[in-house]
Amino acid sequence: LRPLDILRLSRTSRDLHDLLTSRSSEHVWRNARLNVEGLPPLPTDLNEIQYAKLMFDTICQVCATHCYSVFWDCRVRCCKKCV
Repeated sequence: LRPLDILRLSRTSRDLHDLLTSRSSEHVWRNARLNVEGLPPLPTDLNEIQYAKLMFDTICQVCATHCYSVFWDCRVRCCKKCV
């Protein structure tokens, strides 16, 4: 699987969310990240889930609308309206 697949799976039910966002599932996220060719390495200040959300999610972290802008210096995905 790829990180976006795991993100989507984690949103399908509370049980899957709890399982996939637990610390013990970090290897799942790491292996998914390694399936993406050419992806920059994991930044030292982010965990696997945070990195996956910034890289692959398309949801503004402020208003939850679709967006494609990531502000890497701030580590936030944010639409133009919320900027």
